[in-house]
Amino acid sequence: MAGTDYLIEAISSSSDLPKLETDWNRLSNTSATPNAFATYGWFRSWYERLASDYHSSQFRPHVLILKQGGAVVGLCPLTFRRPSRFGFAVRKLEFAGVHADYNDLVLGNDLDGQISAVVDYLAQTAEKWDVLDLRELRDTGETTE
Repeated sequence: MAGTDYLIEAISSSSDLPKLETDWNRLSNTSATPNAFATYGWFRSWYERLASDYHSSQFRPHVLILKQGGAVVGLCPLTFRRPSRFGFAVRKLEFAGVHADYNDLVLGNDLDGQISAVVDYLAQTAEKWDVLDLRELRDTGETTE
């Protein structure tokens, strides 16, 4: 699916995460607002820790990859979780680091265009999830500037 000249692909398998490491690190290292909680290593560590608490059908990565001209230009590091309370289950997209001090997207130079593309993608795929939880979104980060 596309936003403004962006193709967005979702990674929903933990075996595909290592393929993102080089691009993720490049984007993290060149960010105007560095954030240790938005690095590949941090996401991978927390994902592996949290995945050990859930069956694979209840928790998996849902990392959105923004591409332009075939190059990875941004990432939205989310997870898909199916929490249940009192017999009522929801399909929830959230940052892996619900315990992080600051969550953020890992974006390139076109913040407005990339954020718009992510919002459009999430709206177009809303039938696949019930709740979008973006708590602890960094107020001085790339997403809220």
